[in-house]
Amino acid sequence: MLAHGAGNDMDSPFVSYLHEAVAERGFLTLKFNFPYKELGRRAPDPAWRLEATYRAVIARLRGDLA
Repeated sequence: MLAHGAGNDMDSPFVSYLHEAVAERGFLTLKFNFPYKELGRRAPDPAWRLEATYRAVIARLRGDLA
């Protein structure tokens, strides 16, 4: 999984480059936005929400691959 930092979102040039470079080497990659970016906010969500987002993405990915 690949998530953006506080200053960008999943469509930033660096995140997109890294996502594609890892995928080209045969690894499954998934990039996503945190909720605050989806809502257009600049300030990051609290740590508990960021962690919950990671867990939700992992659960969704596992479910889709099962």
